[in-house]
Amino acid sequence: MANKTTKCQLISCIPHLLERVREQYKKIDDQLSPSPVAFFETLYTQYVLDTRRSTTRSEGFQKVIDEFQEVVSTMQRLGQRLYSEGGITSELKEAEELTQKANSVVHWAEDLECGAMEGLPVLERLYTQRRLKFQRSLLLEVAAPPPETTPTPVQATAVVIPAIREVSRPSSSSMSDTPPPALPAVEPPSYISIRADSTQGQSKVYYAWNYCLTPEEIQAMWPDDERSSGYVVSRGMRIGFFAHWAIVEALTTGVSGMFQKKFSRFDMALQEYTRVLSGASHVYSSPKILRAPGPSSRHPHPNRLFSLHDPGLQDRDLKFKVDSHQNIRVYAAVPRITHVSVDTTISDPPGVEVWVPVNSAPRVIDISDEEDE
Repeated sequence: MANKTTKCQLISCIPHLLERVREQYKKIDDQLSPSPVAFFETLYTQYVLDTRRSTTRSEGFQKVIDEFQEVVSTMQRLGQRLYSEGGITSELKEAEELTQKANSVVHWAEDLECGAMEGLPVLERLYTQRRLKFQRSLLLEVAAPPPETTPTPVQATAVVIPAIREVSRPSSSSMSDTPPPALPAVEPPSYISIRADSTQGQSKVYYAWNYCLTPEEIQAMWPDDERSSGYVVSRGMRIGFFAHWAIVEALTTGVSGMFQKKFSRFDMALQEYTRVLSGASHVYSSPKILRAPGPSSRHPHPNRLFSLHDPGLQDRDLKFKVDSHQNIRVYAAVPRITHVSVDTTISDPPGVEVWVPVNSAPRVIDISDEEDE
């Protein structure tokens, strides 16, 4: 009887926890009213004005970020309680979706703050010409119709603003009295942080890449000890190193030409991968991204970890979060800019550093469902 009562109490607790998550999300949603664009436009405009008036950097962004981050942290704690009370339920999934939406707002505010601090004159010029749009973790200057006084159209150029908060405020000599430009009408991007939530305890994140990545990238993102065992997937729907067979199975089952191999030590497996990548070893074929199995595949069983037809995961790097109970959750990973250089010759006004990605795009992906000859 006592067990039955406890079970009923848990069931009644789950809706209550979900309602608390909704209440937390409403705090952010109310502030973004009537729209996120209007909210961030006001925030950006105020930042520009404060920066011009004062000799100290405006704290407007940081106050909003801190406030929203506190809400997100509370939502994450409530989500963890939902999981511990009832496991993976529809309530937990809704709570996670709301938390992800709230977290994307925090990330967008952080990107905007860093962008404004990195080069206010350049950003103002781009905003004025209405050629600046947010795309996930970078700022992209897109081609726009040239002004009437300019006969030559502007070529598309990617301008990366790195997430560095400790950047000095632009000098007063570079500021003008022109009114602050309006923010483009673009909603905050929907993506998930690459950092594992601190509330997940022993959670570990394994990445499955949609391109042939370098050994340095693999080593940087490996969450376990270098002497730990696992599997390398060099040919599958994604490429990567994993410690759990369930992930390997999800990326290779039914995939024609797939290759996976178990290893006893990560460091030795990485050395072997390096030699294969350079052509110095033929222990296994060079890495390749392969097509997902079609409906007529000889393996009709559905993928146990994620849907092959989920539009949010199509053509994206994936991250598999494994918690202390060995439950695995799948997310789309945040795009990463790994090779960046500084070019001071293309900036306008002169002398302002503009960050340009040298090799932000992955190497050519060989997508095929055919095996090598």
